Amino acid sequence: MSLPSAQLIAYLSHVDRPHHDAVLALAKRAILLPKLIRPLAATILAYLLLAYVAALGTKAWPLAAAVGAVTLLVV
Repeated sequence: MSLPSAQLIAYLSHVDRPHHDAVLALAKRAILLPKLIRPLAATILAYLLLAYVAALGTKAWPLAAAVGAVTLLVV
């Protein structure tokens, strides 16, 4: 059984445990990880393609950063 993130947060908010607030905060932060990993992976892949395949060298960093920023906005 898989739960959507919002439903999991709702279930965790009803738990009455001593460290319930800390667990809830960790769960909310964990939801953001996929949104940050995709742009980071796109940036790294774009840098590798531009720097080594297209032989742009140090000029590849700004272009790869732009690809990562666009991915962050789109995803």
